[in-house]
Amino acid sequence: MNVTMPPGDGASLRYVQHYLVFLMSILPDTHPLINWVQMHYQDMDSFRHDFATWQHPTDATLSPAHGIYHLKWLSNVTSAYFKAKKRNPVNIELPDACFIRQKNRNEMPWAPLMSENFIGDYKVKEFCGIYSPAAPPALPSFGNTSPPNAPPPLPDTSAPGERVANLYYNAGLFDVFKNRGNSGTYASRMIRNKINSGELPPLPLTKVDGEAMCLPFHVKGMCNEQCKRKPDHVNYNSNELTKLCSWCTANYPTGTGN
Repeated sequence: MNVTMPPGDGASLRYVQHYLVFLMSILPDTHPLINWVQMHYQDMDSFRHDFATWQHPTDATLSPAHGIYHLKWLSNVTSAYFKAKKRNPVNIELPDACFIRQKNRNEMPWAPLMSENFIGDYKVKEFCGIYSPAAPPALPSFGNTSPPNAPPPLPDTSAPGERVANLYYNAGLFDVFKNRGNSGTYASRMIRNKINSGELPPLPLTKVDGEAMCLPFHVKGMCNEQCKRKPDHVNYNSNELTKLCSWCTANYPTGTGN
């Protein structure tokens, strides 16, 4: 079996994103594990530049393996959750989604143990030799062509045609529309057709490039890597989503003839 190790510089977040897409395909939208992984992603994303310089507490040669330790911790947490859920399906608590960042900020250990056999079998130290410790990467720069408040897009981790999860999905604003369904009159394609034919008004414009916002990404929390509105697959705060929420309130299909 071939094992792909996460690249250096905190790119374990790419694998967290893929894991979230997988969970969203097998679990109900409101499942607590989905919300927890979203919170964990957002927290680690805010911390990624500091996390890139993490130092192993006892073996400095393993410091570049911070992404491997991150995913091992996530694997341990979710595995323990599913095992506990199988024994007792009621009210299983997950650990603090910000656990790794908080431990790092307080200079406390958090990394799970990796056996010498694991380190040897999967050539972790050889991997660390390729990705030696480096200074944290520069913050993203948008030049002079994007609005000053435009956030960086989510990591481009998907192959063409893959689904992309909105890791900053605002359930409080959009679950009422998302829960109406994804097929028939509720399909994003059908809604876009109505917009194009003039039956519905245009969608609000994105803050990124002045074009229409991406309805499925923001309202349903999921879109496609080949989406023509991929530039809009970025984080919006609640105030920035107000116009889209108002559009949905006035125009989103209700199942009663709309």
